[in-house]
Formats: sequence, structure tokens, C-alpha cells
Amino acid sequence: MELSKRMHEQMSPILLIVGFFVAWEALCRGFGVSDLVLPKPSEIVVTLVKQFHGLLPHLIQTVYTTMVGFALGLLVGVLIGGLIGTSRLAYNSAYPLLIGFSSIPKVAIIPILVVWFGAGTVPAVLTSLIICFFPIVVNVATGLATHRARA
Repeated sequence: MELSKRMHEQMSPILLIVGFFVAWEALCRGFGVSDLVLPKPSEIVVTLVKQFHGLLPHLIQTVYTTMVGFALGLLVGVLIGGLIGTSRLAYNSAYPLLIGFSSIPKVAIIPILVVWFGAGTVPAVLTSLIICFFPIVVNVATGLATHRARA
């Protein structure tokens, strides 16, 4: 009985996702929706396969900038979060500032980065860094401050 329940829990998300794409395909075909308005999932897959050779360099560049930005964000975030989380004064001073800065929409920061650094890899890496930096700092600082308070 337990195995069946676990299998059901694991299969439910997969079935929901597959069902979503099947319904999308069926609705597009049933209502005759133009591929220009809303392409069918099958058309998207065919186009991706046909154009893969042209997309591959961009895929590699995107993965590279994302991973470099994430690694830098992780490194800087853990270091700053560690500093903030181990000092009550730093936590009380910097934590509200971090929360305030993290509420700035990232889409508003990206044009500034492009103006400062030009279009290319640097603003893409910095965008990735900024996106992951705040959650890492906040969680590391909160975890350390909570641990410090309990000790």
C-alpha cells in the first residue's frame, strides 16, 4: 500500500506536466490556432531539433554565464552572509539594507549593467550573480544568527 502511494506521489507531477502539453496540443489543433499566435508543442520540438546547430553556441554561452555568475554569487553570498550572521551588530545593521536592496526589481538593474559594462558576458554574469546573491546572503545570515541565538 505504501509503495502505491509513493508511486502515485512521484507520478502525479509528471502526469500533470504531460497532461498540460497534451491539452495545449489538442486545443491548438481543435481550435485551429495559427502557429504564429501560439505554436503547438510538437512544432516547438521540431523547430528546436532543426535549429539546434544554430542554438548550440548560444546555449553554451548562457550556461557558462549562468554558472559563473552562480559560483561567484555563492562565494560572495556565503562570505558576506557569514560575516553578517556571526555579528549581532552587523546583522542588525546590514540585514534591513539587504532586504531593501533585494526588493529592487532585477529587470531595473540589468539596463544599468549594460550601460556600465556594455552588452556581453560581464552584465550576464553580474545578472546571474545578483539574482542568486541575495537569497544566499539572507539565508546564510539568518541561519547563523539563529544558531548564534540558540547557543
